[in-house]
Amino acid sequence: MKNSSKILLIILILSICGAISLPFWFQTDPKDAMDMSGYLISTISSVVTIIIAFLLFDRFGVSKKTLDKNVETVFELLEVIKSKIIYAEYEFDTGTYHSAISISDNLGEFKNNKIMLEKDILFNYEDINNGLSEINQFATNIWLPIQIKDKINKISLLSATSVKDNFLSKNKCFEVGI
Repeated sequence: MKNSSKILLIILILSICGAISLPFWFQTDPKDAMDMSGYLISTISSVVTIIIAFLLFDRFGVSKKTLDKNVETVFELLEVIKSKIIYAEYEFDTGTYHSAISISDNLGEFKNNKIMLEKDILFNYEDINNGLSEINQFATNIWLPIQIKDKINKISLLSATSVKDNFLSKNKCFEVGI
């Protein structure tokens, strides 16, 4: 036994002895003293059990299993996101361009293009909603970390504004579908 274990065992034994004998010093009736001793021993046993449970909690790898499940779920989400491709149709003065963007492509150039910030983005609600539904299912997964859930909830498409698309709008930058 380690020194700390011996010290804890001695403290526990002294506490139980004190719990048994202490009520006899303060109670005149032996029956009341016995009842009080029983209550004190029961309380000490409960506290010791909680301490042992707390000390042994991670000995069985509960937190490691939880972390492994979190990582597994994040990788599943990453695979789903990587399988998605954004199809875009750009309309500029020089003509119409088509593009397919996946998560593995260089998305930075697409995201940081200043010309597109002034234009409207048109999309088919059903196409986008169907494309995002598989990703949005992860928002209710208990194993997904909260920080990622918050980001997924931000891309959920709850409503959209309807516009008439005559494909002649000079303000239209691109049409998106997943």
